[in-house]
Amino acid sequence: TTTTTTTTREDERSSSSSSLEMYEILWKADGETKRLAFEANAEGFLHVSRMVQKWSEESKTAPEAAGALRPSNDGAAVEAGKEEVDEMEEKQTKRVLKPIQKSQVSQQPELSGYAVKNAPIIDHTIQSCLINALPSRFRRSPWTLKYSSKRDGISLHSLYRAVRHSPVTMLAVRDTNGYCFGAFSTEVWSTQNANRYFGTGESFVFAIEKDGDDTVTCFSWSEKNDYFQIAKSESLGVGGGSNYALWIDEDFTRGISGNYCETYNSECLASGEEFDVLNVEIYGIE
Repeated sequence: TTTTTTTTREDERSSSSSSLEMYEILWKADGETKRLAFEANAEGFLHVSRMVQKWSEESKTAPEAAGALRPSNDGAAVEAGKEEVDEMEEKQTKRVLKPIQKSQVSQQPELSGYAVKNAPIIDHTIQSCLINALPSRFRRSPWTLKYSSKRDGISLHSLYRAVRHSPVTMLAVRDTNGYCFGAFSTEVWSTQNANRYFGTGESFVFAIEKDGDDTVTCFSWSEKNDYFQIAKSESLGVGGGSNYALWIDEDFTRGISGNYCETYNSECLASGEEFDVLNVEIYGIE
């Protein structure tokens, strides 16, 4: 049980709805006590009260009884609370995906079009990891290799042509240092959208663990912006804000993956923020 002891300054005891007071929220999630401090007037307090009830119902974790919301004069707690919530948000987008259990392999969708001789970036094991991050309606859908730079030649325009009828795709890139990573998208890669971002919040980016333990680190939408996909004749990009999560040029020679991308709260996916591309492939999931 969490308890709080707080005081309120005399000049803030006005009942006026325009006066501001400090409040704090205490709740439990995953066995840990969470805390957020904020400044609000009476109307803002009621709004946050309703939000806390919503959080409680969604997480099936009740807040700390009637005393979960209390006035506080701890000014420093506002920033501390924001930092704690920010940290929670950062964690929520990142997941480690493991292969499906052997007993479920027979239910794994078909992976077709690739050849072992081309050293595919995505094989059956990596596919089984990525399936766990897909929207449920796509988890049984077959995957077909639509484009491979090793098989089809190096051309961004060839990639666009190959997936012009495939709105749901899994893009994968390998850099010259052996790092493999990519992005799941749910709208057609088309230069008709060349001057604007497009896509949906179902998209995500990922990095395949390089140490060979057959796991994939996935970053889902952070809801901080909607910079999901951008397709130009000279480049392709995923994510945005201060950095791309993934960007490659039209010749598949140079790429960028920022140390932090707001769209997914993602880390650098490649061997470095700037990298040299070795090969590119993209699967249609349909």
